[in-house]
Amino acid sequence: MEKIGFQHPELQEGEAYADHIFPSSFERVGWKTKRLGVVAYDKLTGKPLPENLNRRPLFVQRAEMIAVGVNPDINIDLIIKAILDAHGN
Repeated sequence: MEKIGFQHPELQEGEAYADHIFPSSFERVGWKTKRLGVVAYDKLTGKPLPENLNRRPLFVQRAEMIAVGVNPDINIDLIIKAILDAHGN
């Protein structure tokens, strides 16, 4: 699958950028291979999120995601944006 959209600069080999989260919720994330990054970016624009939002990037090994049936190449934010754009929103 061709990769489109934002490529997080902290992404390491074999990882997927899962989402951005509150650091306090990191321990509740169920992925075994999770890793908390430093700077959260808007997944559509690629711009850093304001620090006052207190978000950090969450990374997960692609193999773990695939093993449970999650496609790490699908960016739901881009899909939603495309739907909204198609409907003039």
